[in-house]
Amino acid sequence: MKKQNYSLTQHTQRGAVLIVALVMLLLLTIMGISSMRSTNMQERMAGNMRDQSQAFQAAETALRKGESTVLATAIPTLQLTTGTSAWQNADQITDLPVAPKFRVTTVPGVTIREAGDDITAGATIQMAAVRVEAEGYGVTKNDDGTPGATVNVRSMYIRR
Repeated sequence: MKKQNYSLTQHTQRGAVLIVALVMLLLLTIMGISSMRSTNMQERMAGNMRDQSQAFQAAETALRKGESTVLATAIPTLQLTTGTSAWQNADQITDLPVAPKFRVTTVPGVTIREAGDDITAGATIQMAAVRVEAEGYGVTKNDDGTPGATVNVRSMYIRR
């Protein structure tokens, strides 16, 4: 029998597969970690957008409530009101921890005349200009307990 000398080729290849496999595992781990971070960031952004949208919808609800309050108030009462009213809570929306609120401010000195209106001195003005402001809040809360998202909206309402 002949004795073959394989020691040189076996010695140079020993452990190379292990190193290549470890490098591949390291690369796969890095890719997995980066994809998880990206997924977490996208989830946070989606949650923030949802919270902002809910706050906007709550503010719109409060704004409509304020406008309906103006509509239910007589024009002479609005004309005699001076200053800014206090914030009032709108209807409680079931999934929000803080109720949206609104306030009504009469804008003094605004007179809108149309063609053919009486412009004689002392003629009564059957119109009131009112600013309605509303504030809505999102579902999530900050660490200090304040709402995470807050939206303010305003509208000018002309009551005739």
